[in-house]
Order: sequence, then structure tokens, then C-alpha cells
Amino acid sequence: MASSNIKHVTVIGGGVMGSGIAMITAANGYRVTVVDVNEDAIGRAKRQVDKDMRRMAQHVSKGNEQKEHTFYTEAAARMTYSVHLREAVAATDLVIEAIVENLEKKQTLFKILDQAAPAHTILASNTSSLSIAEIGSSAERKDRIGGLHFFNPVPMMKLIEVVRTDNTSDATHETLLAFGKSLRKTCITCRDMPGFVVNRLLFPVIHEALGMVERKDATAHDIDVAMKLGLGHPMGPFELMDIVGLDTVCAIQRERYARNPADVAAKPSELLERMIYLSETRMNHNEEAQLDKSPVLSIPSNKPVNNVMAEWETVPSDLPAGVLQLENQVAGHTAAQGCLGLLKTTSDGTILKPTGKVLCGIREIAFYERLEEARQRKHEQTDTGPDHHLWTVLCQVVPRYFGHPKLTIDGKVVEFIQLEDLTEGLEWPCIMDVKIGRRTWDPLATPEKRKAEENKYKACRQRFGLCIPGFQLYSVRDGGTLIRHGKDYGKKLTEANIRDAFLLYLNATEDGRVSRTLLEEFLHDLHRIRDWARKQTMFRLYSSSVLLVYDAARLDELPKRSELQSESLTNAHGTPSVRARMIDFAHAFPTESSEADTVDENYLQGVESLLKSIDDGSVLKPVAKLLAGPREIKFYEQIEKATGEMKELVLLRDLTPQYRGHQKLPIGDELIEFLKLEDITHGMLEPCIMDVKIGRRSWDPLATEEKRQYEASKYAESREAYGFCIPGFQFYSLQTGRLQRYGKEYGKKLTKITVKDALRRFLNADGGLCRQQLIQLLKDLWNIQKWARTQTSFRLYASSVLLVYDARRLKPVLQHAGKKSPRTPNPPTPTSTSGASTPNTPTFCTTSINEMGDVEPLQHYFKIQRSHSTNHNFEEDIKIMKENYTFMLDNLVGSYEDKVWAKARMIDFAHTFPVQPSDPSGVDCNYLEGINNLVKLFEDLLKDCEIQNTPRPGVA
Repeated sequence: MASSNIKHVTVIGGGVMGSGIAMITAANGYRVTVVDVNEDAIGRAKRQVDKDMRRMAQHVSKGNEQKEHTFYTEAAARMTYSVHLREAVAATDLVIEAIVENLEKKQTLFKILDQAAPAHTILASNTSSLSIAEIGSSAERKDRIGGLHFFNPVPMMKLIEVVRTDNTSDATHETLLAFGKSLRKTCITCRDMPGFVVNRLLFPVIHEALGMVERKDATAHDIDVAMKLGLGHPMGPFELMDIVGLDTVCAIQRERYARNPADVAAKPSELLERMIYLSETRMNHNEEAQLDKSPVLSIPSNKPVNNVMAEWETVPSDLPAGVLQLENQVAGHTAAQGCLGLLKTTSDGTILKPTGKVLCGIREIAFYERLEEARQRKHEQTDTGPDHHLWTVLCQVVPRYFGHPKLTIDGKVVEFIQLEDLTEGLEWPCIMDVKIGRRTWDPLATPEKRKAEENKYKACRQRFGLCIPGFQLYSVRDGGTLIRHGKDYGKKLTEANIRDAFLLYLNATEDGRVSRTLLEEFLHDLHRIRDWARKQTMFRLYSSSVLLVYDAARLDELPKRSELQSESLTNAHGTPSVRARMIDFAHAFPTESSEADTVDENYLQGVESLLKSIDDGSVLKPVAKLLAGPREIKFYEQIEKATGEMKELVLLRDLTPQYRGHQKLPIGDELIEFLKLEDITHGMLEPCIMDVKIGRRSWDPLATEEKRQYEASKYAESREAYGFCIPGFQFYSLQTGRLQRYGKEYGKKLTKITVKDALRRFLNADGGLCRQQLIQLLKDLWNIQKWARTQTSFRLYASSVLLVYDARRLKPVLQHAGKKSPRTPNPPTPTSTSGASTPNTPTFCTTSINEMGDVEPLQHYFKIQRSHSTNHNFEEDIKIMKENYTFMLDNLVGSYEDKVWAKARMIDFAHTFPVQPSDPSGVDCNYLEGINNLVKLFEDLLKDCEIQNTPRPGVA
């Protein structure tokens, strides 16, 4: 509410501080004029004010679009802009100066203001370090001059330092205090002294921090961490300098030092001066690298004020009006001892999530604020950065954010994150919290915290990279009975029963059938999340979750997704009734420089496992545009409908992924058509995939001359040598355990020699070739070759063979087989009479491995016998024992429905044409040449493997 003594405010300077002050002032009912030096500066100020105003409107409206529109329209109507200083202040009640931190310029400005403004007008400065009395020394109205020091970012920071000089009248000071409070800020009074209160305390800390980095006592990162964790500061000094601006910090240091050279804490820092110089000259790469490692960390500018979240011994009893305890809570979000739990607003369909510990709250709010900025840029169509598509996808799979309000509950001030309620309007809301990632502790976790996290939900996390802390469902079979399972249930889940948990949650029938549409809706969202995780390199997400939500009351009403138009499934409230959303970002960290440009494998593995847990084993392939898409659909439909006399098509059923139809899905603002095909990697925990495009010629008969020339120039060396090329592949390295990807740029550089190297790399052959893997792949490749040698009905252009295998299955097969014949079990090693064994003592369980790589446990087990005198590698023994035991269990309990763990399938038929009368008769020589050469390379690898496994003379 506006102060009664002030109606119109003029802000001089439309920079970061000036635009923030103007926006918050107009939002609280004042008429505001922003004055700057030229139209360009005014334009920048307008854009910043408008952006901040829209965000505030979203925050205060809490999802009410009409309220949001009204708030923004009215506040924006109170804003005006001008480049004419004297005219702008001719009829104003308060002037707030926010220009560059330069005493002479401020003094000149105040002299003009004193002459142009009405006699009753109060002149205030937003200076952070200069003397208010000196700034107004040339003015006559010294009793109506004071300081209003706002903090950056103005909309978020709650404090205003109200500064009074020796000449400031009581009336002026009281008016400034009332004005500051009317902006919903907390105001403190301080005397006109260098740095006022905050900066006077802060700059000795900044000075010492800079000195420590200069002396190499500690890095900037470690200093920031120490200040946050040791003293409870919301951010460290270097993070703060990032927000304030290095030039501002340096200007304050210079001013204080000029006034008092004896003030050691004000002595300008050489490091700071150098950083500013490099910034002004747009530092080249080498200079930046030399600078380090250190000094300033870039973080989102909208940092919240820290707030300690008190623990609740019981469920809170004194909730504010309009707020209720949320009933639909699962796992860690449930109200319990030491946890407040989620709250729900009664009017606007939002929930309130407590921020918890200080640093966790800061990180999570910063994440949501940055996401909201991306959402606004998309709305304004101003985001053209390299990651804008990833931010767009993230906006679609994260609940809408409405700010971080504070409430007083049971006498304690608590900060919350306000989000959309995903269950709003659902009659029987079914909710599952799936925590993603094998590792859930963040880089700042103590050893005790890490150990505790490692031991939670261990069976599921280590096997699948996810766990289920809790879920609730309304059982349709039991007439809507509510069933809840919490942490204790989740801790008991293993590989053997986790699928039962998903079937229970999804309201499966007694024979295990699940609503097809329900699965499709979940998979639609989960594929988006998975695709985002496969590309994003900005963050590392620890202890983050995916929330699955659907309305069990609508299961029988759900239409097929293929019948939908661009809108999603919604209930009467307009809320989608089936959704998967990413939540919990309290442990979201920027990617370290050492891992730059790499994806978050920990998160990605968990999401892919979640997909496979509820997936029906299908993939969706976007249909090509124009003629190619319908051509591919037609070819797959021909294969599906082929009868006995169409032998060539019938044979293709076993050589291609199963066709499961085609459907249209809303992606962004478009309706995209997809082919639905069998996922041949389904059930593989570490799928390794190589795309081999077959044929020296890849352009079809309809290609233009330009297209032909372009296609002929791609992958020229490998095509010339073998009649095929490798556009890309991925594999899980047995050496490092990490997923490695090679794309088109790598493929274009392959030659006759390096194609073989690429195949060996893909096959994880660094430690030797695996006979079972090669035989399984060759079995399929031979069948494809046989088909290509006989078929005369089609010409395949730009078609591929997809090679896949599961690295999780390869590793134990190699360990068990060693360099012996795959069919020969490891012989028992005799032990000495002393009880000590030779270094070749066998592993926990001797097993036989057949041609398909299946483990056949023998009925004899060998006792491990070790003595300190002969072998000290106990850790490695235990590791091997665990791997052997896990591998054996996989097979005993039937973990893999299909014992074949390496396959080759023909894919990509968008450029497949029936043979024309003008074509040469006979087989498709272009395709046959490529498949023949691919088979030959694998046969050569198999020969190498046989040589590798042949016992050498004289070796037992």
C-alpha cells in the first residue's frame, strides 16, 4: 500500500537496481517514472521492468490468470519512461537516484534535482558506499535528503537501509521509513557513514577472502563453502560478488580507501582489478584459463534470504487461514516427526513444500527461479541460446512454480516453495514417488551422510538406479479402497518384486494386464524426461524424483492416445489426469568443469530403468515428412499382413522390430506422427547400440541432384571400402562403467582400418573378444545376409542394421569364461595340505556357460582358502564373489525373459522402393554388398576370438 505522503516516484537510472526499484514501487501502488540518458537505455529498462512485473504478477496471482492479468495491467499502467530529467521531476514527490557509483556525477545530478524538483520533494540516493551528505552537498534542501539503500535483486531482497545525515529532518526520515515499509520491505535506520551497516561489515570479509585466494591459502569455491556451512551464510563472498558486480565492489573499495588510506580492509585488491580488466576486455580463452579455477562462480541472481527451517515434533496445529495439511502425501513428503510435510492452499490449486535445510532451500529455489526465467523467455520468444530447447522441455516436465512465500506456523517462520498441485481435480489420485539415481548423496555430503544414503533402498538402487520411497493408490478391484505403502515397504523391494509394486500401483488386473492408455500417457512424459536427460549437460541431479500421478476413477474412461488431438487427457478442472513430472531439486548442482559436456549418467540410468519397468517394450520413431513417412508405414504394414506366398516379407518378420502401429502425439505446439515399434533393447540394463547404414548408395530414385551429391560425400571412405557406414554408436565401457557415445562426426572420419577399431570398441573388446556375443550377433547377421541374397522384390536405400547387446550380461560372461573354452567350466584348484591356496584359487561359484551365454550353476562349490602369506587381495575377491553371485541369481530367478542378449535387426525403411521395370533384375546388389562386408568383418572377429581362446603349447 502506498505511503500517504508520496504519490509519484521518479527513479533516475534504469539499470539493474533502478529497474528493480521502479518495478517494486509500481507494483505497490505508486506512479513511477524511470529516467535514463537515451532511448536505448530506456528500452532496456522497459524490458527488464516488464519481465519482472510479469513474474511478480504470476507470483501474487498463484495461478489465477484473470488476477494475473489485472495485476500486471494495472501495475504497468502506473509506469512511465522519459529521457528528459527536468520535466520528469517537475511534479514528483520522491526522487530515488540509482546511477553509477561516482561521487562527482551524483553531486552534479543532485544539484539539478534541487533546482528542478518541487520544494516538498525528497531526494534519496541508492548509493551503497558514498556519503549521502557529500552527494547532496550542493543542494539547498539538505533537510529533505536521505539514503534508501536497496539490495540486489530488489524484488527478492527484503532489506532497505534508510540513511539519515546530520541534516535530515525527522519528518523526512519518517517518510522514507514509511515508504520503504509500504514496499513490503524491512527497514533499518543507520547513520551516514561509509558502507552503512551491511557493507561496512561485509567488506572486511571480502577483502580477506580475496587476499586468501591471492596467497593461495584456499580456492574461491572452498571459501564460499566454508562461509555457507561454517557460518550459515546463504552464499559465500565470491558468489555475492557475482551478484553485486565486480565493478561495484571495486568502486566501493576505492572510495573507502580514498577516504581512509589507513583502512586496511578497504585497500583495493590486485586480483579484483585484474578480473575487472579481463572482463572489460572480454578476456580471451587463455587468460580466462590462467585466472583459474576460482575466483567467481556464476549462479542465478535471484538468491533467497536464508531461513532456518525448524523441525516439528508433531503435525503442526496452528496453520494459517487458507492452508491445510495435504492428505495426498507419500514418502519423504509426508508429515512426520521432524518433518512439516506438504501443505495445500484452499483457493488456487497449489501446494506448499517446506524448503527444509538452508542450503537445500537456496539451491531448489534457485533452480525453480532459473526455470521460470526460461519459461518467460519462451513466452516472449526471446530465447535463442544453445540450450533453449532443453529448457523448453524441462518446463513441460516440471510442476509450475509460483514463488517461495513465508508463513508463520506454530510460532515459527517457515519458507515454502509454492508449486502446482498435480493431483488437483483428481477423484482417486494415485501417486508414486520414484527417486532417481544409484547415487543420492550430493558433493557436499559428509562421510556419515554418504554412508547412510548408500545403505537406503540398496537392493533397488544398485540394481536399477532408482528406488520407491512410497506410493498410494485407490484399488479399482476393491471399489476404490485407498492403499498406502511407505518407506518400510520400499526398503524391502528387490529385483524379484519391484515389478509387482509397479503392477499394484498401476491397478493391474489379476492376470497382470494394465490399461494400455495409462501406460501410453506415462510413457509419453517419461520419454520426454529421458530424452532431456540424454542431452542435458548443465546439471547433476542427486536425490531427485519423478512423480507418477493418475486418477484411478477415470481408468475406464481413458481414450486411446491415438484418438487424441493436440490437447492432453484432462479432467473437469482442465488438469491432465495422467502425468509424470520431475520434482525435488534441493540437491541439483551445476556440472563441474571436469565433467563439462557430459550427461548425468547417474540420473539417466535411473530414468531409463523406470521406463523399462513400466514400458511395454515399444519405441516411438518420428515419421519422416512428405512421402518417406507414408512409405515406411506402408512397408511395415506389408510385413505385418504378409501371407505364405509373400515369402520375402514373411521372412522379414524375424529380421525387423515388431510393428505395433502408428499414432500422433502432441509435442510442443505440433501434432507429430510416430511409428510404434518393438524396442529390441527392452530388458537390457546397459544397452549398447550401433547403427550401421547399409549400402554404398544411400539416395533413392526420387532424390534431387543436390541431394545425391550431398549423400555421396558423406562417410565416403568407409562406404567405398565396405559398402556401409557407421553414423553412430553407444556402449557401456567395461573398464569405466560409463556410457560412451560416438556420433556422426566420429563416423565421418572412419576409414578402412578404423572401421575395424570402431567395431572392437563397440564390442568392448579391450580385454578380449567374447565368443557368445559374436555368435549371437552373427546368427542374426547370417539370416539378414541370407534374405538379401535371395530377395528380388525391393531396393533398400539408406536402410540400417541395428546391432545391440547388454553390457551388463557381457561382463560376467567374460569373467567366467576367461581365456578358456566357453563350454569348459573352471577346474577346481587343489589346495595345499597347509590350508593355503595358490594364487589361482577359484571364485565363489564354478559355473558352466553354454553357447547362448546362460549360466548353468554346477552342484559343487569351492571353499575360498586364503592366507596372508600368499594373497592379500581380499577386496578384489569379495568384489568378484558379489558379481558372480549376482550374475548367478539373474539366471536362477529368470531376470531376463529373453536369454539372447545380443541381436541384429534391420531398421529404417523410409527409402525402400518396390523393384521397377527399369531396374536391373536380380538381387539388390547395393544392399547385399554392404551386408556381405559387415558379416565378413564379424566372421574375422570370431576367428580372432577362436585364436585368442586356443590354449598355447606348454600351457595347462
